[in-house]
Amino acid sequence: MPSPLDAAQGLVSDEELEEIIAIDSMAAAATEPMREVLGRLLGRVEALCGATLTPREFPLTPHFMLTHLAREIGRLGLAPQARLAILHACHETQSRTLPGVVAQADALLDELGVTPRSAAGHSGMEPGLAVSRTWVSRRVPAAESAAVVGASAASGVVSSEVAAPEIDGAAPGAELCALLDGVCGSAPTPGSRRVSIGTRLEGALLRKGRSVAELDPEVVHLVQLVDALFDEMASGTWITAALGELLAAAEVPVLALASADPTFLAKPLHPARRLLQEIIVAATDFLHMEDYADQELFRCADAAIRRLTEARADTSRLAMLLIEFVARADRERERAELRAEPALRAASVQERTDAAHARVARLLDSHLKGRRYPLALIDMLEHGWCRVLFDAWFTYGEQSSQWRGAVHLLDQLVGVMGDAEPDQELVTRLLETVAARLDAIAFDRFEARCLLDGLRLCLGGDAQPSPVPSSLVLTLAEARELNDPRLLVTVDGLQLALPGDMAPVANDFSADLDEIDLGRADALRPGVWVEFRDAEAHRCRARLLGVVQPADTHVFGDPDGTVVRQLPRLRLALALREGSAIALDNAHFFDRALAQARSRIAVDCG
Repeated sequence: MPSPLDAAQGLVSDEELEEIIAIDSMAAAATEPMREVLGRLLGRVEALCGATLTPREFPLTPHFMLTHLAREIGRLGLAPQARLAILHACHETQSRTLPGVVAQADALLDELGVTPRSAAGHSGMEPGLAVSRTWVSRRVPAAESAAVVGASAASGVVSSEVAAPEIDGAAPGAELCALLDGVCGSAPTPGSRRVSIGTRLEGALLRKGRSVAELDPEVVHLVQLVDALFDEMASGTWITAALGELLAAAEVPVLALASADPTFLAKPLHPARRLLQEIIVAATDFLHMEDYADQELFRCADAAIRRLTEARADTSRLAMLLIEFVARADRERERAELRAEPALRAASVQERTDAAHARVARLLDSHLKGRRYPLALIDMLEHGWCRVLFDAWFTYGEQSSQWRGAVHLLDQLVGVMGDAEPDQELVTRLLETVAARLDAIAFDRFEARCLLDGLRLCLGGDAQPSPVPSSLVLTLAEARELNDPRLLVTVDGLQLALPGDMAPVANDFSADLDEIDLGRADALRPGVWVEFRDAEAHRCRARLLGVVQPADTHVFGDPDGTVVRQLPRLRLALALREGSAIALDNAHFFDRALAQARSRIAVDCG
């Protein structure tokens, strides 16, 4: 422990000094194998943030992790050797896992087109430099590209040093960009075919007294590829009017972007490609109304597309556009979830109500069906005790003491009815307990008294025999017409006075479904759209609002959250297999269309 004099002078103890030296040594050892990638990655992060970072400021450096861990475990009051043991364990974990995390983070930012600040001549951390000092080359990893971009956007910092391929004025792409400034896109009228970019570009060239033949072959190939891309997207089966208009507006900006930045079509994680995919998904999910042009989300998507032209060679600005639009789409998604909540709550209550009804019906059938019992017992179960059972299952569940107690009382009640000479003390206690349970669920007291009187007439020691011979078994309707609770009735089925419906047996066709069929249903997530096709060729598109228990019922609704259709998991799986339900998935719409366009161009070129 430091002496009072040491503390007054701000000195550290031998144990603390040993810990500091150990941290520096471990951090240096963990840093050495990934020196280059650390330096490269920190350069990318600095380019995004527009600020210089040190190892003390970046969470993924070994030094940052170890010093903060030491600070936290120091608060636990552990012995010095125990603290060192924990630090060594952390160091071993760092050495195994951190290089992979750093490499992935660097690759993500590279996919986004972000190049390191002062990339030329950068060689990472200089050998022999202590980790605890200022890192001369200052290069450290980002945990995740989206998080880094989001942090720079939140702070309002936009760097101009992000990878931005400069456009050579003499390059073919620059000539195409200049030509495209005079070409505008317009939304096709319903039922009309889109006018290709090539046709519009040819018109612009003719106005200048030129022809397509004068263009560089690479430019012609690029125009053909982008034309094929938008042809594939326009022929998609899941194109709303809003999405069609947005895609038409995007044709020229996308071609301009592709000509200015070749990585746009080459890298799936390019921010502009991700932006277009987010716009496609948002328009598919939320822009179905006739007045879509007046919606804020549509205006935001349209503005982002038009700003693509301005930001076509600036990855940082494109990343900012992506962040802004994703935030706006997320707000719309949250609103859609809020609109769906009342419908999901109602569906959940109805689902549980039906399940409780079915559970009580199965229980009573298992006890009574096919057997002979007095009419008094049938009346009690159909009108009174079924409600006690229902309330116990619905409110407390199958495993609750309330449910088990109600089932036990049912067993006793049915059992005592079969006794030739029931124990009167047992009968009295049993009927008192039944009366108390009926009262607990606020059952009508007059009706309860009538039902209990009927049971007493059958079970009481001084009960008078029925005028109808005991050998005569009547139907339920006949017994009720005679109005004698002692009459024996063969139970074929009970008409329970319960809310909800008897849930249909969902497993009657489950043997026909395999794991692939069930996987299709399970893969659907809230927000996805499904088209239902009836036998009359009527089509209905609905959005999956959510899944409610206990039968995994999928609840589908319109954009306002109104329920359109409900299907249990097994029935939905069957519908997806038979084609009467089709999942409409635009999650990878742009990438699929681009792959198809490339294949088409390859075939056309022989």
